[in-house]
Amino acid sequence: MALLRAFVLALVASSIPYLPARAVETSLAAEQARRAADAAAEQLVELRRAVWLRLTPAQKAAFAARERAWLNGGRMDEEQRCADAAPTQSPLVVQQCRLAVAERHRVKLSAPIVQASASR
Repeated sequence: MALLRAFVLALVASSIPYLPARAVETSLAAEQARRAADAAAEQLVELRRAVWLRLTPAQKAAFAARERAWLNGGRMDEEQRCADAAPTQSPLVVQQCRLAVAERHRVKLSAPIVQASASR
């Protein structure tokens, strides 16, 4: 029994340099993507505030309704479609999709600001 245990430990120990290195690399990439997605989400919060300040009361109601709909379902639907389109599901893919969806939404929210500034 002790010999079998020693053999299994030796086998596991011999594979450690290969498996964890790839796992660490993948988890580091996923962590970097998570941080980028979190930062993009924070930028969206700031952008919403900037847009809000430029809207009339009537525009504010419509804007708030659109953003609530996006935050309460539209965002998750977009993220899921992105992840479904990827060849594999992984934490890295999930975070990359969060980032991509936030970036697309940032561009969409930025458009009215650019147009409003250009017309002045």
